[in-house]
Amino acid sequence: QTPLTTIIEEISGMDRLLSEQHEILFALLCKLNGLFDLTEEDDFFLYRRTIFECLNLMSTLKEKICQP
Repeated sequence: QTPLTTIIEEISGMDRLLSEQHEILFALLCKLNGLFDLTEEDDFFLYRRTIFECLNLMSTLKEKICQP
């Protein structure tokens, strides 16, 4: 949980710096916070899927930030 908390804190800071990307960052923060609720062994595949969704959001964010 500690690494997840750290990631959420860092992305919250990014939201303040990259206000034009608020929609992506908000969705990302919601998904990451939701991971705290997935604690049962049966939640593994949902947890995994959510991580991949977060990675896709991060990729989209990177593309938008790096556009000339």
